[in-house]
Amino acid sequence: ETTPWGYHCAAKDISDRAVAYDMPGATIDGADFFAVYEAAEVAIERARKGEGPSLVECRGFRYYGHFEGDTMLYFTEEEKARNRANDPIEAFKKQVLKRGLLSEEEIAEIDTKTAKTVEEAVKFAEESPWPVPEDVLTTDVYVSYP
Repeated sequence: ETTPWGYHCAAKDISDRAVAYDMPGATIDGADFFAVYEAAEVAIERARKGEGPSLVECRGFRYYGHFEGDTMLYFTEEEKARNRANDPIEAFKKQVLKRGLLSEEEIAEIDTKTAKTVEEAVKFAEESPWPVPEDVLTTDVYVSYP
């Protein structure tokens, strides 16, 4: 689907549609960890108080297309560059440093541990035998009722 949201829907934001379901809606920057956390916190608290659901629209972007070989011609080079410049992980690092939540050393340690975990997972996957199709094709696909 390469049709932009604004082309096929009159609402400016998806969250504008929440009013039709008698619930609050909010549109936030999905690349901002703290904005997502705060919006989710409000929605969760509201639900736990029995006040019903909320619609939280987290606006984001992607670095890669919908499928292997997608050239993403529907984005301009400027849009792609802007998205790369607004990397959510880098923004998160800057925010936690600014807020004094983590130090550079702690971030480096997290990065090292994460890289090791990923490396071990890849090694495990590459060294594991392929699953037997008959054993996995229907696993967790159909629900069984008593």
